[in-house]
Amino acid sequence: MDSQTSNRARSKAIDTAQLATVLYRQGTREEADHYARTAADLSTVVRSARLNAAMAELRRAQA
Repeated sequence: MDSQTSNRARSKAIDTAQLATVLYRQGTREEADHYARTAADLSTVVRSARLNAAMAELRRAQA
């Protein structure tokens, strides 16, 4: 995977996790669950400290 593709995938994963977090906090659980699953799938392909932090925040909002 080239650097540009890797950066795009990382950005998409972080953005998706942040969207799910916002949706959980707004109480839109069904839609948030969809984006949370997508973020979780993307997080298995991409590794980064920012993504780990976004996923941790998502899990806190999910609870």
